[in-house]
Amino acid sequence: MTFDTFTGYFNQTSSAGDLPYAMALYAQAWHETGNFTSNIYLNHKNLFGMKPSQNREQYYDDVYASPNGETFASYPDVIRSLFDRIDLDDYNRTVKPRTNDDIERYYQVIQSKGYASDPLYVSKLMDILHRLGTGELQFVVGQPSEEEENEFNTTTRATWKDYLPFILIAIVIYYLYKRFKR
Repeated sequence: MTFDTFTGYFNQTSSAGDLPYAMALYAQAWHETGNFTSNIYLNHKNLFGMKPSQNREQYYDDVYASPNGETFASYPDVIRSLFDRIDLDDYNRTVKPRTNDDIERYYQVIQSKGYASDPLYVSKLMDILHRLGTGELQFVVGQPSEEEENEFNTTTRATWKDYLPFILIAIVIYYLYKRFKR
């Protein structure tokens, strides 16, 4: 899934237009799905390895039992998975990142609240952010796959104009990086 496709879904949420939060969640989804190749993502539209919620609104329509016995939420589409992840932050009263500098703090907070048990979780996510760009917190703009395009077209009516702010921001960040790298 490209960042463009992800932000198209993200713009349908209450956090629309919040680029640092979108970047943080995209890197998290990238990690949790093994670059969008995991079974839980491909067959259950689960972007974040979310478990069935107990005390929050339920966005999933089924539960998947993995071979090792763990249960995961199974969603009808990826937008519901994204809504569920954002709802988890709202439920836990997690302060979302507002700047690129806030992203690492955000990852530390969600880890401290029990989202991940891997002691290297924060560094792995920050590494993904850096690898996706040119060493700074930016993303490569790519073309969605045919499957993503079809799914996107059935879940949104967004036009290219809806993505223009994100594209312009990515271009500005890229040129600033190139200019000050010298």
